[in-house]
Amino acid sequence: MFNLYSLHKLLVFILLIHSFSVNATESIADALDYTGEQANLYLEQNINLKGALKLHKKSSSGKALMEFSGIAWDEDNAILYALSDRGYITHLRPVFENDKLIDVQLLAYYPLQDKKGKPVRYKFSDSEGLALINSSNGIADDTQLIVSYERRSRIIRYSVDGVWQASIPLPNHLSDISYFQSENKSFEAITEHSQYDFLVGSERPLENKTTNLFAIPKLHEWSFIPENEEYGSLVGLTTLGNGDVIALERSFPGIFAGITNTIHLLKFNQHQLIQDKLAQFRPTNQLFNDNFEGIAWHKGNHFFMISDDNDNALQRSLLIYFSIEGLEEHLSN
Repeated sequence: MFNLYSLHKLLVFILLIHSFSVNATESIADALDYTGEQANLYLEQNINLKGALKLHKKSSSGKALMEFSGIAWDEDNAILYALSDRGYITHLRPVFENDKLIDVQLLAYYPLQDKKGKPVRYKFSDSEGLALINSSNGIADDTQLIVSYERRSRIIRYSVDGVWQASIPLPNHLSDISYFQSENKSFEAITEHSQYDFLVGSERPLENKTTNLFAIPKLHEWSFIPENEEYGSLVGLTTLGNGDVIALERSFPGIFAGITNTIHLLKFNQHQLIQDKLAQFRPTNQLFNDNFEGIAWHKGNHFFMISDDNDNALQRSLLIYFSIEGLEEHLSN
C-alpha cells in the first residue's frame, strides 16, 4: 500500500534529485575581460588567449573554492578535475562558445580520504599534483585520480569521488622528506605517461642534487632546468597525445618583480631529457600576475591553466584557456 511513509520517502528522493540537478549546473566563475591590446601582448609570447575566468571563493552551498594546485582533463567524461592543496577534488564542466571558454560549472565536490575513509587532515592534506588514468580509453566512468603530495611525500590512487584506492610505491629517497630542500618543495606536479607510467616533479631539486623530475615506479631521474635558475620552480606537468610533456615553471623573485610563468616542452629520447621553451606569461603583459600551479592539455594545442590564490583575499583563483601557437613545429614525430 502506498502509505504516508512511502510518500514521504518519494518526496525526499525528488528533493535530492532536484538539489543535485541545481548543483550540477551551478556557475562558479565570472568572466575576466581583457582588451585586444592585452591579448596581443600574450600572442607575442605564443599564447593565444581563448578565455579567462575568475572563480568564486565559495560555492552556493558554502564549499571553499581556493588554493587550486592541480588540474587534469577527462576526455571520456568531458570533466575538468581541479585539485586543491586543502585536500579536496572538484569536478568541473567547462562551457565553450566558438572555441572560447565562457563559463565553468561545478558538478561535484569531494574531500580526499585516507585508508579509513576519513578526510585527510593537516600535513597529510597538502595535495599538489593531479594526474588521471583511464581518462581517454573510450570507456566512460572508469577514470581514477593520481595525487601527489608535499609535506608527507607520497603518491596515492583514488576513485574520482576521493576514495582511497592504493599507494604508489616510491624508492626510499623519494618517500623521505629529508631528501628534499624542504617539506614544501617536494611532489608539486605529476602526469601519467605511456613510457614511464608516471612522471613526478619536485618543486626544487633534491637536497644537494640537481634532479627534480622522476619516473615512478620505473625510476629514472632528470634535472629540469628552469629558465630562472635561482627562483624558478617546477609546478605543473601534463602529457600530450604523442608522449611529449608540457612543464609549467613559476618564477617569483619578489613582490615587486611579480610572477612569471614559463611553459616548456619536454622530450624523452632514450631516457635523455630535451627541453624547449614554448611560451611565457609575464607580469609586464598586464593581465596575469598570478600564482599559476596547474596546467592540463585539452586537445591539439589547447590548454587549461589554474592559479592558487593561497587563501588570500588579495589573490585570485583564475581558470584560463589558451592555445600555444607553433606548438606542432616543436613536437616529436
